[in-house]
Amino acid sequence: MSFLPYFYICLVIGMLLSKISTQKMIDAGKHRVLVYISLIILVITMTSYIFLTTGAHLLIAGFFFGIGYGILQPLFQSFVTGTTPAPKRGVANATYLLSYDIGIGIGSLLMGCLQESIGLQKGFALTAIAYVVGGIIYIVYSDRYYRKLKTASAEAPAKEAHTLAPYMKKEVYALQEDATVYDSIAFFSEKNISGAPILSKEGTAIGFISDGDIMRYMKEGKLAPMATDSSTLFMEYLWDPDAEFHEKINTIMHLNILEIGTKKAITIDADASIQDVCKLLGESGVKKVPVLSENKVVGILLRSAIINYLEKQYLEQAKSVHQAG
Repeated sequence: MSFLPYFYICLVIGMLLSKISTQKMIDAGKHRVLVYISLIILVITMTSYIFLTTGAHLLIAGFFFGIGYGILQPLFQSFVTGTTPAPKRGVANATYLLSYDIGIGIGSLLMGCLQESIGLQKGFALTAIAYVVGGIIYIVYSDRYYRKLKTASAEAPAKEAHTLAPYMKKEVYALQEDATVYDSIAFFSEKNISGAPILSKEGTAIGFISDGDIMRYMKEGKLAPMATDSSTLFMEYLWDPDAEFHEKINTIMHLNILEIGTKKAITIDADASIQDVCKLLGESGVKKVPVLSENKVVGILLRSAIINYLEKQYLEQAKSVHQAG
């Protein structure tokens, strides 16, 4: 018992030494090496407790436990912050610390129970099993997950430079395939939009519906499909609806949106060029196009955004020519 206060001193010295000596390796991204080193140290140290007979052994074990623990604890905290989007890092860090405190509480409770039955030496030695299990989980899942996220974040800036990401709206408002016309009108009003892609249960784009589609369906037989701006017509009817409008719109409210909208969505790939976009918008006559990546809708491209981009390009070229002249 006389060695016990010095045990904690040795433990703290080990922790301080580990933090000073490994911080540069953590900053350099050498996480895997440090995890393996710390787990090996902790497994050997905890296993050695079963052979504990002297005070010197206790102090040495405390020192090495401090080194292993001092490496592992901040390392896993860096995993949490390094794999979490910036706006959510505060919540993620708080969750990590809460789990950490719960783990200490459960571990202390278990050690108290084990002390009564098998003694502290064997109890500490058994904790080596927990580190072995943790190492297996790290190898099988955590390390792969961390490397996958780091690779994706490293490739994202380069990839985004060659995609439509800078020009599209990334907040996608979409309707499910079982929605009705009533649902679509309510959705347009809620989200302040005039149209939305229709998604299947698997999340793929299978159509598109707009207020213009609804208006054209109601006016079928009286107007050519593209004879006028149907969105404007829809707005005018809603502003001053007559009896005929009420009657017609009430008859279609229960219809499925695929009966009204475009059943085959006009889409474009996220890696398409601006030239491809201009060609598609020109040939189709649509005002907005769902952007797909791996067959999933990741954004909406507005014709106005492309026109704005082209206007800026033209003005920059005109300015260069003017300055050169």
